[in-house]
Amino acid sequence: MYNHGFFRYFVFLEIQLFDIAIKKSWLDKLNENKEPKIERIDIDFADIPAGSKMFIATPKLIDQYINEIGVGKRIDLKTLRKDLAI
Repeated sequence: MYNHGFFRYFVFLEIQLFDIAIKKSWLDKLNENKEPKIERIDIDFADIPAGSKMFIATPKLIDQYINEIGVGKRIDLKTLRKDLAI
């Protein structure tokens, strides 16, 4: 009754088109309307021990922070995390 080969191809094609439709550019990701979060982490991460709270910044906050760094200056990731968490 059904042509299973055609059905499998149709489902595959539909999945492929769905994947293409949800891809976002870096600019789209930057401009998403997200809120920063504070979450408790279960494992050690960088210099943050397990069980601690961790600030999760939005792409916009990180972009603003990086743009405020003077030309020729360097900031390590530990300082970036600490500054954004305040």
